[in-house]
Amino acid sequence: MTATKRSAKSNPFPSFRSMQDAGIFLQKLNMSPASEVKYALWLQIYTPLKFSEILTARWCNVDFQLKAFWVDKLVRNGHIRVNTLLPDVAVQFLNELHSYSGNGDLLFPELSTMKKADRDEKISHEVQSLWVKYLVDVNGFRYFFAEMAKANSCFSQSFIEEVMTGKTKIIREIEQSNFQRRALVEWWSLELKVYLSWTPYYS
Repeated sequence: MTATKRSAKSNPFPSFRSMQDAGIFLQKLNMSPASEVKYALWLQIYTPLKFSEILTARWCNVDFQLKAFWVDKLVRNGHIRVNTLLPDVAVQFLNELHSYSGNGDLLFPELSTMKKADRDEKISHEVQSLWVKYLVDVNGFRYFFAEMAKANSCFSQSFIEEVMTGKTKIIREIEQSNFQRRALVEWWSLELKVYLSWTPYYS
């Protein structure tokens, strides 16, 4: 089993201190009733997407065939579309979410239309109800992913940073980069699965 501790001070938001803790949180999340917050937290843990990108996403941003999530990013010369490849389990979550939220345009019609302060309070309350050992911030989940990948995977730190920013350096690198990105997100999904099944649940 790989190392499980966080590296020091690379995460600007409080998050899990170990993979064991992430596994316990996922067990509790799986046992909670279906809700938009539950699915949003699932996607945040399993992908390197920003939480704001998840909450404001539309179904037209999701490519089920490619297993990718498209995001429009503002750059110096306008907008570009970049994709975040999704592990199989995230696609499963999205299918469940589609059945739960209906046939509207938005992935999260309730959360995305709430005032930010009300939405942040609702999400924070849900996270705190699931995790009482210490403070965690949902915005820190993607940085936790990056820390664990840098410490425990075979991928280079520069590539992991590239995935976090959603950028590929030059066009001819996209095909190779997508192959590596697919491998990275599936590695992360398997890591979470190990600790989800290995860690004993406790309240």
